[in-house]
Amino acid sequence: MLTQEQRDKLCEIALSWRGTPYRGNACLKHVGCDCLQFLAAVYEEAGLFDRNAEPDLANNNYSVQAHWHSEDPRYMDGILRWMTEVDTPLPGDLVMFWIEAKTFNHSGIVVSWPDKIVNCRAEGVAVNTAERGVLRRSKKRFFTWKG
Repeated sequence: MLTQEQRDKLCEIALSWRGTPYRGNACLKHVGCDCLQFLAAVYEEAGLFDRNAEPDLANNNYSVQAHWHSEDPRYMDGILRWMTEVDTPLPGDLVMFWIEAKTFNHSGIVVSWPDKIVNCRAEGVAVNTAERGVLRRSKKRFFTWKG
């Protein structure tokens, strides 16, 4: 489980990525990243994760489109290796969304539920709410760091 200090640090780091545009398979703050690389970078900068331990991330060996059009639970399987599901999210926890796809395919970092930091094609890394639009209607699952 995360300490309050770790939760605060995760949110601080995630907020520092605001304005970074969406770029598939990329991971450079203020230059571009996708939602999966954003999560990995934030947890790595907080000292909780080593992207080299996940070959698909380290080598960008995944298809962003596969998360939307495949029943392959690869994204969720990766999350479950490092995190455990919780009922109520706290700051720094992860939220996974099932958005008009065949599996859970989008994620963000909880700031103060329902507010979260996500990276999406339309606005890049930004703070927004899960109570509007397609996210309001989507299935959600919450996870915290196993540590």
